Amino acid sequence: MKKRLNIIIFSLCFIIAVMAEAYCFIVLKGDLISVIGIGIVVLITGYLMIDSILSMFMNQREEMKKQIEQLYIEESKKWNECYEELLNLQKENYTAVKKNTEMLEKQLEELMLRLDTLENNNCNAMNKISELQLMDMEGQKKALNLEIKYQRENTEQLKKAFIKVANQIASSKVVAMDHKHKIDGKKEVGKDANKVAPSVVPLYNDPNKELTKDEIAALFESYGQ
Repeated sequence: MKKRLNIIIFSLCFIIAVMAEAYCFIVLKGDLISVIGIGIVVLITGYLMIDSILSMFMNQREEMKKQIEQLYIEESKKWNECYEELLNLQKENYTAVKKNTEMLEKQLEELMLRLDTLENNNCNAMNKISELQLMDMEGQKKALNLEIKYQRENTEQLKKAFIKVANQIASSKVVAMDHKHKIDGKKEVGKDANKVAPSVVPLYNDPNKELTKDEIAALFESYGQ
């Protein structure tokens, strides 16, 4: 504000000096002393006016330069702060990613170990199951063989007992028929003198011989008589 006021004052002085110089030329008709004196005043006031104007422009330029530098510094600080924040974020992200990666690697290793353990356990379990199945099959096979053997033995024993009973029944029937023929022979001596008593032969001389269905039915029919 002060520089502007100086510019105004020096400009007025310069204008007044120029007017006085013109007055000297016109009115005083070129008085040498007046012209020289006023000319010096014109030069001084003109110099001061120009100097003030230049000084004001220079000051404005310096202020603008300072403002620009200040803005540049502030912007630089802001960019540096942003850059530092980005670096910090990147560092934090890198650290977090690294930790997560390490954790994931550990978890993957543990998972692989668990999978290996489970696979081994499954293999062992499958082997045990196979062994148990084989043992079960062998046990069933042995039990089936024993059962078949026992059934064969029972069947053979039953056949032998049945054949024995059948032979006993046949023998008893033969004895009974002989006794009956003797009694009838005493009653009818004359009639049956020329007749020959029927001979009854046991059905089964071989005790190990197997009976057919028809033979078993005939045997029970004869036993019923």
